[in-house]
Amino acid sequence: MGWARVFLHAAAAQAEDDLLRVRALVALRERYTVAARGRRDRGFAEKVADVLVSRAVVSIAQIAEGTGLARNNAAQYVRRLVDAGVLEVVGEQERGRVYKAVEVFRVLDAPVGELGR
Repeated sequence: MGWARVFLHAAAAQAEDDLLRVRALVALRERYTVAARGRRDRGFAEKVADVLVSRAVVSIAQIAEGTGLARNNAAQYVRRLVDAGVLEVVGEQERGRVYKAVEVFRVLDAPVGELGR
């Protein structure tokens, strides 16, 4: 019976940690939505935030594809997010820059138990 208790304790600890990560990602999505929102947004800020939380490393073309925005409009969202410190350039591809949502990586890479502190 001792192994079952150890296993259940470990499973409960992992589940608690996963819940903290999900809550942190939801909070980031809300923050990214606010940072991305423009004067005439029409709901695209939420779609951009969804792409960032689900992919974390993106190009303007990927944001355009994931949201249905034209590339020039996706580029405007990216500029806002870079200016807000949400995205940073991490490289170049043949067809443009690659951006990283730094805080998403921080949440995903945090050691178990670190987010609750």
